[in-house]
Amino acid sequence: MKRMTTLLNLAYLGLLMIFSGAVQATTYYVDSAAGNDANDGSSELLAWQTITHLNTKTFVAGDNVLFKRDGIFAGQFNLQGSGNSGSVITLSNYGTGEKPILMANDADQAALYLTNNEYIEIDNLQFTNNHDGSDVNYGVLIEAPANFGELNHIIFDNVEFVDIKGETEKCHGLLATNAKDDETTVTFSNYKYFHVTNSDFRNIDGPGLKFRDRSGSRSDGTRTASVDFVFSYNSGSNLEKFLASWSGVDGALVEHNYADPVGTVHGNGLWPFNSDDSVVQFNDMRSCRGGADGHGYDADFNSHNSLFQYNYSQDCTGGAFVATCNGADTDNFNTNPTFRYNVSVNDGWRTGKGHSVYLNGCVSDVKVYNNTFYYDVVGLETHPVEVNDWGDTWPKDIEIKNNIWRVTDGTTAWVNLSEINGLVMDSNVYSGLLTAPSQEVNAITTTPVFVNEGGSSADDYKLYSDTLLSGVGVEIANNGARDYFGNAVNVGTAPTPGAHEIQTDMSAPSGPDDVIITGVKVIRSAKGVDLALTQAASDATKDTYTNSTSQQWTVIHLGNGNHNIVNLATGHYLRQSASGSEANVDLYQTATAWKSLQWRFIDLGTGNYKIIGVRDIATEELALRGRGTTAGNVDIYTSNGWATEEWTITDQ
Repeated sequence: MKRMTTLLNLAYLGLLMIFSGAVQATTYYVDSAAGNDANDGSSELLAWQTITHLNTKTFVAGDNVLFKRDGIFAGQFNLQGSGNSGSVITLSNYGTGEKPILMANDADQAALYLTNNEYIEIDNLQFTNNHDGSDVNYGVLIEAPANFGELNHIIFDNVEFVDIKGETEKCHGLLATNAKDDETTVTFSNYKYFHVTNSDFRNIDGPGLKFRDRSGSRSDGTRTASVDFVFSYNSGSNLEKFLASWSGVDGALVEHNYADPVGTVHGNGLWPFNSDDSVVQFNDMRSCRGGADGHGYDADFNSHNSLFQYNYSQDCTGGAFVATCNGADTDNFNTNPTFRYNVSVNDGWRTGKGHSVYLNGCVSDVKVYNNTFYYDVVGLETHPVEVNDWGDTWPKDIEIKNNIWRVTDGTTAWVNLSEINGLVMDSNVYSGLLTAPSQEVNAITTTPVFVNEGGSSADDYKLYSDTLLSGVGVEIANNGARDYFGNAVNVGTAPTPGAHEIQTDMSAPSGPDDVIITGVKVIRSAKGVDLALTQAASDATKDTYTNSTSQQWTVIHLGNGNHNIVNLATGHYLRQSASGSEANVDLYQTATAWKSLQWRFIDLGTGNYKIIGVRDIATEELALRGRGTTAGNVDIYTSNGWATEEWTITDQ
């Protein structure tokens, strides 16, 4: 009985200690204008004032440290204390106005410094460290010490990392790292549950976030990866390097992030290094720059199974995607990176080394499929796929399938494809100025007709439902079951090439811009040339007339986005021939020749239209062109967006 009483007393004492610990948790207030460090900080009226005073305190689980909005708090906050799995320490704000600014002084390394802290949540604060010069400055610096073990639960939400200035390319908005392995290391330090969400990185002399777990190594089996890493719904602008990179992480989730511009000096948008099973999806990276980098997305070396899907990139000088690995070290690898159902617009225009896809060094088992690449940069060369031998090692076992490449300006070249051991190129679409490489086994030359070609969003590169590309791709196993836009990609069904699966998209429009033109019209070039054709006995004979009904046309809308254009004088149909060479246009007696008699009217929104020929076998986009100033001088020409290809449609 006495033993039972003792146990009950011990249990009561334990509960009392837990309860007492909970009671000790406190909310502290800090007011840079009206606070006083002589106060106890327990209320808004008794707020503390300075970062210097905070650095004398050790906080406990459940504590809240709240900074008054519109305040500026100078100095490096060295947070002391940790929460626990049931009760975190929170850094946040109170009051009204703009987010509080924690601003490092010139001598400070960071505005906030964490080292052995865990179970920390930070929200609705701004960090800045704007000191030009040779210093390497940080908004927030987190350094897990050696032999710490697992560092748990660090969250940043709705935080701003702004104006982090100093030594070019080496400053960071947020750097999280750990002590490097050395001979004294017993327990490797790593992170678990590290999340950055809804936050903004801007005006930084370097990257937004760099997460670097250096614990252990793969070669001796001591690697202890960080897990539950999430970087989502963040934004970036004017970053000299990347928006985010992560190293030593397994199972990273990086999604719904936006940056423009990113890597203004040197950098790729988002990239894993020494990380397995990363998922990078639903992101939008624009204006990436760099002499060697400058890509939207990078699968870097010593990683397995990096997956990039449902992303958009635009105006990145390097290109949309790079998979890279330094083969000089035989222990290096980069296996099974996948780039699928992404949309790339005008990426890869850097002089000499611009590309849609760059495969470099000891990468293997790369899969690049069902992406849409559009390129229209005047006068500059791009390489749809470029291959290089970093460390004297060439990529191997590469699958490139079901992609759409549409190039309407500039020049193109395939680089070193023959050096790949185990290359399969199948059912890719080559359009405009681009021709298929010899390695392609099933080149598709049908012209893709996009909803708004030349636009600046993924929606502009949806296809029309009546495209001849429907279902002509090759089936891919384990394809993710959806396209960029969320439409199903069905098992057992040949897909549509590119990032838009029109076979399951019930909302896909039935014709370009749904332009409906009917009635008798005069079709006049923006150069002042009337479309005027008559026809002799042979359908191959073409004459031109002026000032007659030969310049009047009956336009018939066919209900599928296409039109017939019928000469009022003869009743014959305007036709393009299959060869598509310049000046190869005539009139045909009957409507028995299928698509060669159909035309799409593209409303340019300026009162003018483009008239695009629709053919059975389209090797390139052809546009009706009024050439010169002589009435009736008209031909078919590869589209370059010139005013000679624009027409007004006038009622008669």
